[in-house]
Amino acid sequence: MTADLKLSAKYKNQAKMLANRVKKRHRHFHKRYARENIEIFRLYDWDIPEIRAVVDWYAGHLVIAEYTRTSRLRNGCP
Repeated sequence: MTADLKLSAKYKNQAKMLANRVKKRHRHFHKRYARENIEIFRLYDWDIPEIRAVVDWYAGHLVIAEYTRTSRLRNGCP
């Protein structure tokens, strides 16, 4: 397998993990917050170390932002 195919498979796997996490959290939070009339909430942040993104729900719209992760500990672990 070439490096490009390995990289492509890696990104596809990460996209699938992120999609699954966002769907699961949306089902949970949407029901909960709909009862309280809250339309804005965060669906994803820091859960999967390989994915540097934040996913928010704004009244029916997904907003996805990528960020650079900085280390918080002396040994470099986020």
